[in-house]
Amino acid sequence: MKGREIQFLKHNKIVKSEVYLSESQPNFHYSYYFTKRSLIERLFGKSIDKQKGIEKVEISLSETFGGT
Repeated sequence: MKGREIQFLKHNKIVKSEVYLSESQPNFHYSYYFTKRSLIERLFGKSIDKQKGIEKVEISLSETFGGT
């Protein structure tokens, strides 16, 4: 499996994950949120990746799941 996952951590817990399945289309990705934010907070609040205390971890999917 090709691609990568970017995890956003706060206090060692995943709050958001972005999965990019194709290197040829870097703007196409899936986002998963693991927080209980209201719709108003998601629309008008500060983006998770811009909040203080967020650690960003990038994982290669080919290393995790094997393949090229």
